[in-house]
Amino acid sequence: MSETRLAILSLLRHKRLHGYEIKKTLERECIDMWSSIPLATLYNELTKMSREGLVEKIGVQVKSGRARSVYGITESGRSAFLEMVREAWRSEQPVPIPLFVAVTALDVLPQDESLELIRRRIRIVKKQCEIVQPQDESGHVRDGPFMGVRAVTSRFRAHLQAEMGWLKDLLERVENGEPL
Repeated sequence: MSETRLAILSLLRHKRLHGYEIKKTLERECIDMWSSIPLATLYNELTKMSREGLVEKIGVQVKSGRARSVYGITESGRSAFLEMVREAWRSEQPVPIPLFVAVTALDVLPQDESLELIRRRIRIVKKQCEIVQPQDESGHVRDGPFMGVRAVTSRFRAHLQAEMGWLKDLLERVENGEPL
């Protein structure tokens, strides 16, 4: 199952959009922080999905001298979307995080480097916590085209807060030379 396809079809089931609108919507919802959707590949994915009959070009929108293909979801795309949603919910795979593997090998690094890497990760997570808010910069509650975006944002913030606590504990253990 492709997260990219799932996101594209989810947006297109609400309304017809061109690729740039899809990209901007996903960026606005901070989807790149809580998914593995490579935003740079959206246009290629739209082209593939069009060839496969999941989406179709509805027309061309010209704005500021730029022509943009507008896409809509097909019946085949709606069926595929429903199956992807079901597949995602049935998945038993835990969230794969390469960091987990790196932690198991933390002992191969000098202590000062390990400490700096943990502190750097703490800074990254702190910044992510500041970015992932249930509301946008204007104070409006995020509830964009993804109906569960507030639920996902809330879950992701809880994940980040748990990671922050875990990192601080890890930092203290490494500082004190305790076993991991």
